Amino acid sequence: MARTGVRAVRDSMPILVIGSSFFDQVLILGRIRGKKKAFAYWRQILLSQAGFTLLEIMLVLLIMAVVSALVLPNVFSPPSARMADEGRHLRQVLHLAAEEAQLRNIPLRWSAYANRYVFEIPNTKGVWRPMHEKSFAPHTLPEGVYIESVQLQDALPQAESAATDNHPPLGRVTLFPDGMLTLADVTLASASGQLRIQLRPGPNGIHVVASAP
Repeated sequence: MARTGVRAVRDSMPILVIGSSFFDQVLILGRIRGKKKAFAYWRQILLSQAGFTLLEIMLVLLIMAVVSALVLPNVFSPPSARMADEGRHLRQVLHLAAEEAQLRNIPLRWSAYANRYVFEIPNTKGVWRPMHEKSFAPHTLPEGVYIESVQLQDALPQAESAATDNHPPLGRVTLFPDGMLTLADVTLASASGQLRIQLRPGPNGIHVVASAP
């Protein structure tokens, strides 16, 4: 009967001593069930009651850092920095559109409004339609930056729109398949000053030429 009693104790739930430390509980349990079973039991208890692991916390902090790096510069950057970024972007996309017109052998058109601009392409009926390709999709300027003026510098014929504009743009620049384009000066403005982009034919004809406070 004594042996049966010992076996029953060993097979029963672990005896916990109130007020004992964690290691004391492990030792007591180890004497009853064996060290490997004791540590396995306590490991299961701790894991079931644990909160966030260190790896999970580090992963959350990493995600927050990446999101902050992407969002905060756009939210808190000064108007002059946003205007400079928009000037570089506009120069690059206009240069790309000039190359695209030559590759497709079809004219493209850039229409500028106060707070946005769109690239357009004629369909088979000659009607100008907005382009939706990633590089030429309609673009809205960030808050605090706007297009102040589009000054045409030549008398090249402007491709007429087959549809009437409800809201006429500040100006239009046509990029022709032969590499020519409407000569123009585009002025971006913000509370901190102005930035002018010059449009001329040639590999380096589209560039930022001046910035004024």
